[in-house]
Amino acid sequence: MKRTSVDQVLDATRAAVLDLGVRRTTFAEVARRAGVSRATLYTHYPDVEAAVTAVLTRELGAVLAAARGPAGSAPHARARLVGTIRRAVTALVGDPLLAKALAVDADTLVPYVVSRFGAVQRIALDLVVEGVRAGHEDGSVRHGDPGVLGLTVVLAVQSLVLAQRVPEVAAVGEGLADAHADVVDRGLSP
Repeated sequence: MKRTSVDQVLDATRAAVLDLGVRRTTFAEVARRAGVSRATLYTHYPDVEAAVTAVLTRELGAVLAAARGPAGSAPHARARLVGTIRRAVTALVGDPLLAKALAVDADTLVPYVVSRFGAVQRIALDLVVEGVRAGHEDGSVRHGDPGVLGLTVVLAVQSLVLAQRVPEVAAVGEGLADAHADVVDRGLSP
């Protein structure tokens, strides 16, 4: 299958962010890496920030989709949802693009914590709300507004993922994801 120029732009943007960070990535650098003109970039995105946002959404959205995994032997919807959340936390913490943004340009993520929800957060919220609704149907998730329960879980996951560079958090390692999954499981239990 032939790659489109959008794929080229997103791949080049990803590579530039991994090498330079979010703030130092420019359209000139993306154009050079993509092998296209800056004018071509502007046909797809109004500015480099939009291209960076698109690449983060593509990558982190794919991470969340992959976290769903197979239903496997989970006995009920809550167990499937907790497993999905556990896999998502592990994958997000290990994602190189998110790690680079946190290491070099963490302040660029602040608006998504204090003033607005981004596309990735909406994808995560939809995924959790879907799991909560399935848990309501099979009785494995406590009563409550699915949107409120889902938002509570997403905010907890977000805090955990964004805190990975805090030395005390990093020192706990994988055990923190396990403890978090247990908290989510208990919090959603009927």
